[in-house]
Amino acid sequence: MRIVSLFPSGTEVVVELGLARNLVGISHQCTWPPEVQHLPRVTDDMLGVQGSPRDVSLAIGRLQEEGLPVYTVNARRLAELQPDVVLTQVVCDVCAVPEQQVLATVDDVVPDARVLTMDVVRLGDIMDNILAAGAALGVEDRAQEVVQRMESRLEAIRRRVAGRRRPRIFIVEWTEPIICSGHWIPDLVETAGGHSLLTKPGAPSRVVDWSEVVEAAPEILLVIPCGCSLDEGVRDAASLARLPGWHQLPAVQAGQVFILDGSVCARHGPRTVDVAETFAHIFHPDAFSGESPPTPVISWQDAYGEAS
Repeated sequence: MRIVSLFPSGTEVVVELGLARNLVGISHQCTWPPEVQHLPRVTDDMLGVQGSPRDVSLAIGRLQEEGLPVYTVNARRLAELQPDVVLTQVVCDVCAVPEQQVLATVDDVVPDARVLTMDVVRLGDIMDNILAAGAALGVEDRAQEVVQRMESRLEAIRRRVAGRRRPRIFIVEWTEPIICSGHWIPDLVETAGGHSLLTKPGAPSRVVDWSEVVEAAPEILLVIPCGCSLDEGVRDAASLARLPGWHQLPAVQAGQVFILDGSVCARHGPRTVDVAETFAHIFHPDAFSGESPPTPVISWQDAYGEAS
């Protein structure tokens, strides 16, 4: 069986299911795990921008106004690879190739291939997708084992933070404009013992006015630029300190601003539990004394030398 994954989470799921040898192609965004990085890239970036978050947002807006996708499938490469299964997603057209384009391209160049689509709204959908992928790829038992481990770890987090006061949490998914994380991320916040501000579990990520954040007065603020590495997040988060009311935020005054690796946090796959554990480390450090969070994270003080 030959598998092509057109988005990072799909690649991580396939590998976790023990099918790394069956992968023959991955997306240009796939950065994990290391053992598949040599594979051909089957998607292309149409932005042509390597600038600030604002530059990227404007470029995306221009493409959307013209009815063009941010990413496309490389039809020639897909035809060369002749996959039996193609994995795609419908969570966000800005994060991956739109599903309709995938279906059209597959139908055109590899009509016998099966397209497996993953859609995620809530945390439970991630486990459901892994089970569905396992069934479709012939490794159902392995998928059940993976999901059982994930659910066991999530329940362990809930037990460790049970009964503790829930701090008010705001998560920045993008810095220009300010985008509040949605979908399954609020579920992770609740699992980790926090209270998610300005969004509810399952609600889509959305642009918010900075005044909403100031009014919400988060006690802990996390910056997780979607798809960005920790170093890129540190580069982009600095602009937040220039916003009006930044110094008055309880999170800033208490030194509770953290930057996380967005290339991990944005994935809806097996490493999602690592993100939940990292959130819990940040929200309730006394419950994890002497332990290190599994996902890269840096405090505002360590990133910039000062709390505000």
